[in-house]
Amino acid sequence: MTDKTSPQTARKAATRRLSYQFTPYPSCLVYHPLLGRDERELLLLIMLRGDLGCSFDERTFVKRLEIGPKQFRRARARLMTLKLIRVSRLARGRFLHVFEKDLTQWRLTRDLFERLKKDAVALNEPIPEFAHPPFESLGHFEATFAKAFPKHEAGRIGRGKPKIQELKVEEPTNESTQHEAVPTEDSLEKNPDWKLRERFENKKFNLTSLHPLRIMADYFHESTNIDLVRCGEIESLFEEQVEYLRELEKRYLAIMMKPREEIASVAAKVIEKVNAGTKHSEIAAYIDRIFMAARAKRPLPQPEGGNNEV
Repeated sequence: MTDKTSPQTARKAATRRLSYQFTPYPSCLVYHPLLGRDERELLLLIMLRGDLGCSFDERTFVKRLEIGPKQFRRARARLMTLKLIRVSRLARGRFLHVFEKDLTQWRLTRDLFERLKKDAVALNEPIPEFAHPPFESLGHFEATFAKAFPKHEAGRIGRGKPKIQELKVEEPTNESTQHEAVPTEDSLEKNPDWKLRERFENKKFNLTSLHPLRIMADYFHESTNIDLVRCGEIESLFEEQVEYLRELEKRYLAIMMKPREEIASVAAKVIEKVNAGTKHSEIAAYIDRIFMAARAKRPLPQPEGGNNEV
């Protein structure tokens, strides 16, 4: 007698198989002493949340990693110094942690940079051009970290303070690293510039989930600064602000070139107002009113896939 499996049972089995998801982890960081156990496990926890990032509060991180609050903050600070994660401030004192998937933005030790270049050659991939100078050694990294986060310098209880003095490592003297700004844990609170930089970085990230009407309104709110970016007059703007404005303009133009059906009439009216010479602040207010009225009636439909591309 043959055992026949019903279609329903087969579908359930397939669903169970799909529940096994795998997260690629940078192999060069698995055993390298640059990361300790806390940093490796925190990085994996953040990577598991994907491109949307991880917004756990500190209590959840501590519970899942089975470490103390101080050890969590230290591990996060070390990953930030290595530029393996991006941390943005959210509402109510929460933070968004996102894994930096672009390895050219990482700042690792020189030996790891060389290994990544060799791996690229072996895989017949373009040799990565890293955006930041490498740490010359572990001692160089520890010295930089201790300077940026002095209250975390000693590390986890029982680890002891790294013996930086014995390594005799000097900071690089070239101009690209001499004036490099190293973020500290309290910098967002104490330095207004860091608050603004963090705000624009967060706004750029959130563009992927904003409704097209919100993007259209923000474009006209920021039109003066967007004009400065177009003309190359960016001396008064932060780098993060410039990147946000460029991405905002890119998404606005994509929306206006092929507007979705539910906003087509609004897009046509906006073009009419622009051609009539209406002030951009008035156009922004017009879109804001439509957006708020629609949201008050019912939740606005979100783009497919969670983004606003059209």
